[in-house]
Amino acid sequence: MIQIDNLTTKEEVAIGSRSRFYQLLSMSFRFPDKLFSEGVKNGDFLGQVKAIASTLPFEFSSLDEDTFRGKGIDQDLEELLGAEYIRLFDVGVKGRPSCPLYEGSYRSGRKGLMEDLVRFYNHFGLTLSRKDWELPDHITTELEFIHYLSFKELLAIRSQQDPFPYIRAQRDFLSRHPTNWIPKFRQKLLKSSPIRFYEKLVEVTETFLLLDQNHLEDILDRAK
Repeated sequence: MIQIDNLTTKEEVAIGSRSRFYQLLSMSFRFPDKLFSEGVKNGDFLGQVKAIASTLPFEFSSLDEDTFRGKGIDQDLEELLGAEYIRLFDVGVKGRPSCPLYEGSYRSGRKGLMEDLVRFYNHFGLTLSRKDWELPDHITTELEFIHYLSFKELLAIRSQQDPFPYIRAQRDFLSRHPTNWIPKFRQKLLKSSPIRFYEKLVEVTETFLLLDQNHLEDILDRAK
């Protein structure tokens, strides 16, 4: 896991916050283990979300504190989150998930999508080994990639190098991939009557991606 510490300038803090938020979202779409479920229940997850959101370079208030604290859930939270994850994103009730977490499930030409994703990853020195447990078009892989690019942007600034290749890559990747399918994913999710935690998680993800895409566009427009 990439660590981002000792940020001093406003610009560094903003980029670091964006990178952390992408990483947090990526982790949130993995199967909810005991540690994650306990973090939701005891407020640690909400605390992380609020802390990062407060230092983003754009206003972000699309949070439901009661939902992200697991308030109002009487049954075992780990059991509930796990069962709902399986129903919605994994096996589903008829042997297939209601709302797959793969881009190729929402867009045509999955082979071409996968090739484009792999080109992005390889261009920045990343490869997915056979031991990796998610495919290139899985939501966690895509979010983790933008986390990586924003971290590289931060490193470039701190070493007084050109950050714009990483800024353009983030903008291009967002527009060609996550923001092209996650709104469709959210609409399909809403039709599957999800528990409120996953409903709000996907809403927050979509909102953040669109705001961040606009933020990157503004940076690039100002640099012209």
